Amino acid sequence: MIKNARIAKIIVRFTYIFVLWVIAIHNLPFWLFGIVPRTHTNLTDGNQPLIAQTVYIHDMNVDLNVQLTAIGQTVCSFTVGISYSTAGCIFFTFILHACGQLQILKMHLENIFDEDVTKIDDRKIPEAIANNVRRHQRLIKFIATVEKVYHLMFLQQFIGITIALSTEEFLVISILVGDVEISTLGMIFCVFYTIYCAFMTLMYCSGGEFLIENSLELYSAAYNSRWYNSQRTYRKELTMIIKRAQKPMFITAGKFVPISLNTYARLIKTSASYMSVLLAAKS
Repeated sequence: MIKNARIAKIIVRFTYIFVLWVIAIHNLPFWLFGIVPRTHTNLTDGNQPLIAQTVYIHDMNVDLNVQLTAIGQTVCSFTVGISYSTAGCIFFTFILHACGQLQILKMHLENIFDEDVTKIDDRKIPEAIANNVRRHQRLIKFIATVEKVYHLMFLQQFIGITIALSTEEFLVISILVGDVEISTLGMIFCVFYTIYCAFMTLMYCSGGEFLIENSLELYSAAYNSRWYNSQRTYRKELTMIIKRAQKPMFITAGKFVPISLNTYARLIKTSASYMSVLLAAKS
């Protein structure tokens, strides 16, 4: 449990540092050197391109309007980046907490029966089994609540990240072959933004994979206990625990696909396929 908490702490800190670094690459060049790290293809850019492309509802020929718009875009980029990362960090912390509880439950199941049959207290065994079942049920309800909160968000994010990865990869290749002209800072931002999207998706999927593995270990722990030292009634109760533990806990993306490393691999393959389609269309 403490190990999982330390892992979550390290991942959360790294995520916030990473997203602040990406936002800084995107915003600081504009404020320090007047350089916008993106392609100038929008007709609304005007004489002074800003950090984000948009349609302005006010006169951008006034210096005060330009400065206020730039400040607003910078604040919005920091707010969006931190909010996006916070949602992922909270999810990852929830999952590692649940996995820590599953590991504790696994330890209790493995030691539910004593090695020496003469030391088994028949009055404590039913209470121990009932406590383990209740703890397992609470964890199942907890994961169901997390699933209810996050499944639609993950569906939207996985679709968006697939599109973002394919387009960013296409842009990076176009820059490398010389088809798109962009500043060095823009190239650096594209690379780091692509890595950030891939990292956030990997964090979700690795958490989901960790949850599946820890939930499946429960039935092995129950079977590896000293159940042969117990009475027949307790063996039947342990069989029901094993039967339920064979169904893994998992988080889905929109109730369609479980979040796991296999899903992450398929997402990367899909984004690469879309990128190849874009390259073929350009050719």
